[in-house]
Amino acid sequence: MKQQVRTILEDKGSHVETIGPEATVADAVRRMNELRIGSLLVLEGERVVGMFTERDVLTRIVSDRRDPDGTFIRDVMTSTLITLVPTNTVEEALTIVNEKRIRHLPVMNGDQLVGMISIGDLTRSLIRHQQAEIQDLVGYIKS
Repeated sequence: MKQQVRTILEDKGSHVETIGPEATVADAVRRMNELRIGSLLVLEGERVVGMFTERDVLTRIVSDRRDPDGTFIRDVMTSTLITLVPTNTVEEALTIVNEKRIRHLPVMNGDQLVGMISIGDLTRSLIRHQQAEIQDLVGYIKS
């Protein structure tokens, strides 16, 4: 059976760093730097309304020469999100990040946010799974 995204969330936890749409880009970048992360999910109350990423900083702030202190997240966030459900497989998620050229995928159960998966999470999971299969095969061959 193929590994599902839910198993990654069980290992890493479901906490997602978020920010509100009224925050400034400068506030978001400071927070991302402090936490050493590449994205913040944008929530309005409990509702997911977008994502703000390092790529947004480059393409919508630096490239457009906007003032980070005077620009609000709502004006520069990515508002069309591609999401996963907990039952998506790791392989399906990897296909999405490769085809869409994105690095972070919110995991939703209906309208409820249940976690966030990054390309790093997917890669680590795939490597662990392959290492376990190799050990199983070596054990089978030796027995």
